[in-house]
Formats: sequence, structure tokens, C-alpha cells
Amino acid sequence: MFADRKHRKTMAKILERAEHVREVRTGYKSGSAELAGPAEPRPEYDPGLPLMARYEAKAAELGVTVRTICRWVGDANGSGEAGLAPPIRADAVLDRCDQRWVEIAIEVMLDHVDDATPMIKTVLERARARTIARYGEGVVQIPGRSTAYKAMEELEKRHPTFRHSTKRNRDIADRPKGAYGKLRPTRPGEYVLMDTTRLDVFALDPMTLKWVNCELTVAMDWYTRCIVGLRAPSWRRCRSRRLHRSAWRRRRAG
Repeated sequence: MFADRKHRKTMAKILERAEHVREVRTGYKSGSAELAGPAEPRPEYDPGLPLMARYEAKAAELGVTVRTICRWVGDANGSGEAGLAPPIRADAVLDRCDQRWVEIAIEVMLDHVDDATPMIKTVLERARARTIARYGEGVVQIPGRSTAYKAMEELEKRHPTFRHSTKRNRDIADRPKGAYGKLRPTRPGEYVLMDTTRLDVFALDPMTLKWVNCELTVAMDWYTRCIVGLRAPSWRRCRSRRLHRSAWRRRRAG
């Protein structure tokens, strides 16, 4: 409810500011002579006056500087009325903390990758003790309890420690540091793609005498785009081994 009320106030402020900008530029709050309001254009915003004179009149009316009016007009010209919206400021809680403490907090969080999921209170206490041991008492400002917990929430997004299981956190920590990219083969046989597709075909299992669904597994060389292996129904593990064998063995001539 509070957020909705704040949003309405922000929108009203943007629309009001847009009217001022249109009046400065055209002499009409609507921006068009066809939709002129009562007593528009006002004498101080007559379109025949120099633009700077209209800027000065609007600045005096609103109690702001001429530079502010020029900025509003520039923002509106560049991005439309959306450019008049106030900038969104993210909660930079980590920027308010001493970066030496932040680095040590990350160290402590990473120390628990292979351990059981710790409590936030435990990590904060160990980070505080390690900070004092490394830099001395009172050298690094330790954030208060509320700020420290918010900082942990932000660091949790980068280094999951408290939310997931120990195995999950270990898997996340072992991920490659760089971004995943597309594999680009440079020679035949470097990468082989395998895929299994369920067919609209049924077969009779000679052992159980039951009808079973058939699957087709195909291996394709990524560089040449050639099919190097093709296997029909069999046990899944055996099918994979046979497909690998047929993909890598040397073909006989003829």
C-alpha cells in the first residue's frame, strides 16, 4: 500500500513536470495550441519570446535555477516524459561498509562451503574476530547488527551460503568463474553431440514378452555435421557404450 501510494505521487510529479516543460517549449501545458487551456499562452511563456527568457520565467515561478529547467528540457528531448522520472537509487548497503570488512566476510562465507550450513550470526562473529586479528582493534569499522545482516543478504546473492544445502553451495562454489560460452569446434572429432528420441514404434521384448517403446540414439560430429553413430533400441547403458564405439572406431574402406 505504501509502495502504491509512493508510485502515484511519483507519477503525479512526473506529469506536472512534463506540463512545465511543454509550457516552456510551446507556451501550452498540453503542448498544442488546439488543446490550449484558459488564458494560454501566458505572457511570460509566449512562443514569440526567446527560449532563455521563458526558461528564466519558469525558474522564477518554481523557485529553481535556470540550469534545472534546462536539464528538464534536455531530459524530455532525449527520452520523452520518461526522462523526467527521478533516478532509481539501489540500496548500496555494501558501499556503506568498510571494504576490508566485506572482503573478510566473503572469506568466512567461503570457508563454510564444505561445512554444514552456518548461521548468519556465526559468520558475523567470525568475520568480526578475523577483522580485529588482522587489522587491530578499532582500525576497521564493524557495521552495526542491522547493516551487517543486510550486507549478508547482498553477499548471499553472490556467494550462496545460508539458503541452500551444503551440497548445493559446494556445487555453486565449484562453478567456472567465467561466463558459459558456446563451444566452437575446430576439427573433426573434437565434439560429438548425442541425443535420444522416443519413436512412435513398439517392439516385443523377447525376455518378458511385453511391448516396449523404442528409442533412437544418434551421435553427430559437431564440426562436420555428420552422423557418426546410430543405435536402435537396447539397454540404455549398453546403447551408450555401443554408440561411442561406433562413433570413434575407424571405418573400413569400401
